[in-house]
Amino acid sequence: PNSNANADVATMNPLLINDVYSQEIAQFLFPPLIGVDPEKGVFAPGAKGSLATDWQVSEDGLVYTYTLRDDWAWSDGTPITADDYVYAFNAITSGNTSSPRAYAAAPIASIEAPDAHTLVITYKTAACNNLNNTTAILPVPSHIFRDQIGEDYAKMDEMEFNKNPIASAGPFSFAQFLPGQQVSLQANQTYPD
Repeated sequence: PNSNANADVATMNPLLINDVYSQEIAQFLFPPLIGVDPEKGVFAPGAKGSLATDWQVSEDGLVYTYTLRDDWAWSDGTPITADDYVYAFNAITSGNTSSPRAYAAAPIASIEAPDAHTLVITYKTAACNNLNNTTAILPVPSHIFRDQIGEDYAKMDEMEFNKNPIASAGPFSFAQFLPGQQVSLQANQTYPD
């Protein structure tokens, strides 16, 4: 028998998740930047449940310009913007968190948000796994993170959000966490898909 069958969720912060139990919950709370076409099994612009409606790739294959949806908000009503992805990237690359996502950020040379719904990612090489790595970084509600820890990413591992994600954007929202018993989610009535 699996001795970890009743293991608790370690965190609900998608930047820090490093266990299957936490991942099971996070997939319902946080949307990926890029989605997969369920019929073809490949990344597709505008795939349901993802933020990127489209992307353009520079001729040299290094610069991807993503266009984000403008009809999606965090569960507290704050619009999801490119800054939410930039904040996540900056936290991971700061080296001041326990995030296991450094591998996903490593191929990225720079990231910019020229406006709320445009994300420009420049990669170090034109590698075929750039989209895979990009999807491993989930946007976070940067307004909540800034309220709780500002830009002091060293505080992220202990922030209140980790066990009480008061804003999310997946098909479900967080309801309650009873350590050793359960995590309760509720339908997100504003989920656009």
